[in-house]
Amino acid sequence: MLDTHLQRSVNANLSASFPACGVEWEIDGNLGQTAAIGEMLLQSHTGEIHLLPALPKAWPAGKVTGLRARGGFEVDLAWAEGKLTSATVRSITGRACKVRYGDKSVELALKPGDWVRLNAELVQAAQSR
Repeated sequence: MLDTHLQRSVNANLSASFPACGVEWEIDGNLGQTAAIGEMLLQSHTGEIHLLPALPKAWPAGKVTGLRARGGFEVDLAWAEGKLTSATVRSITGRACKVRYGDKSVELALKPGDWVRLNAELVQAAQSR
């Protein structure tokens, strides 16, 4: 359904395109779909940052930068063969957080502006200080 809508009814700027009507405008369906895509890649409304909770099989490889998570975090993700390869979590506010991927989780305590890069096992691969 998402593919069909994006192919037939959405312009590059996310305005709606309805050629039969001869008009273009933004509608909730377009904007709601971008929110849904974000939720497939990152969720943060259960007190933790959940990475790739609903990655579509049609997207076996990819990356995204700048996703925002509740609690004041910014997250970059990369994946290959349908599995997380790396995640960078940046703290904006300096709050602690729990990050989950699959059945693994890790607690992070970052100062404002600090970041940590995690691998698929949620082991730190790099960190700022």
